[in-house]
Amino acid sequence: MHSAGWLEGGLVSSYEKFIIDIELLKMMRVEFTPLEIDEESLAFGAHEEVGHGGHFLGAQHTMERFRTCFYRPLLSSSKNFERWQRDGAFDTAARAGQICQRTLDEYEQPPLDDAIRQELERTWTAGAPSSVTEPSSLRR
Repeated sequence: MHSAGWLEGGLVSSYEKFIIDIELLKMMRVEFTPLEIDEESLAFGAHEEVGHGGHFLGAQHTMERFRTCFYRPLLSSSKNFERWQRDGAFDTAARAGQICQRTLDEYEQPPLDDAIRQELERTWTAGAPSSVTEPSSLRR
């Protein structure tokens, strides 16, 4: 996680790549979490509730877990094509930039240095490439 967003061996950083790298780390954490095999996860009660020939969509077990049982990605979209187009047709890099901007606007802890904010605003409004070189005010 310490190298998330790094390009050129850490000489250049990209906020969009940072978001993409964090998304990959989140996916790997979920993928490698050991499965829980117990009475509750096997849902024997749901099998008894539904019975032969029924469906599990309305079962209590399903209703309690359907929002958290699948990984919900930060970047990718599960919208159909028409809805994706209607919502702006953002590709992964554009979505990552949108998340970066929203995060900077909503969660400034500690507040950004004025020089850093000006550099970010200049880069995003000028349509510069996604990789942003480190502002001199960040160098130590």
